[in-house]
Amino acid sequence: MYKLNKLTLRDIFVQSCITYAERPALGMVDDSIVLRYGELGGLGAILAARLKACGMGKTDKIVLLSENRPEWGLVYFTVAASGMVVVPILTDFNPEQIRNIIAHSEAKAVVVSEKLLSKLDAYKGMIINIEELASPLLLAEAYKSFGAIENFSKNFREDRNHAIKKFESAFPFVNEDDLAAILYTSGT
Repeated sequence: MYKLNKLTLRDIFVQSCITYAERPALGMVDDSIVLRYGELGGLGAILAARLKACGMGKTDKIVLLSENRPEWGLVYFTVAASGMVVVPILTDFNPEQIRNIIAHSEAKAVVVSEKLLSKLDAYKGMIINIEELASPLLLAEAYKSFGAIENFSKNFREDRNHAIKKFESAFPFVNEDDLAAILYTSGT
């Protein structure tokens, strides 16, 4: 177990990716997709950089509209760990309800699965396809950028320390009372 500096999703995410880099973090029941903590961290750092490059910053709202899949957890933790606010939407909502939630939450981007993309019929903002987020190409980029993340639990001190600092810098510090998520329910 590890000791958290702060009780935030950012610290839980970062410390879990460092401490348990080689262990499975998220996956499909049939094992068709399995992301280890190290991979989750590398992909999360890439997604955080992508959102930042598109002008997203602390307290910006990011909608998450997807069926259950490993990438859902990747997006949820990455957005919260980056100081942004994740707004997961129930997949059962109709397009009008989804439009209302996007507008009410003042979301700046939507991460959506191909299956649910048609529910965003009139949305004109930034859209990220969730299926792209754990693609073999992006995993290769994560290994290239954060390759030593797999060594977090090993004794390669110099590489390990450099990789940890690089990884941690991808996620700005957040305060314990910062907003992490907005949850809309079917009764909202």
